[in-house]
Amino acid sequence: MAGTLGIPTLSYAPWAVLCYVGFIFAIILGYTGIGIAKDLKE
Repeated sequence: MAGTLGIPTLSYAPWAVLCYVGFIFAIILGYTGIGIAKDLKE
């Protein structure tokens, strides 16, 4: 993204919060077991 915008990576990093927060939430949800269960009723 920083290459497309033509700015240094560290200048763009504060604006890319969702890019790295997603990984944190994935790890937290993986450890806690929270998620979407498949409904087997048909």
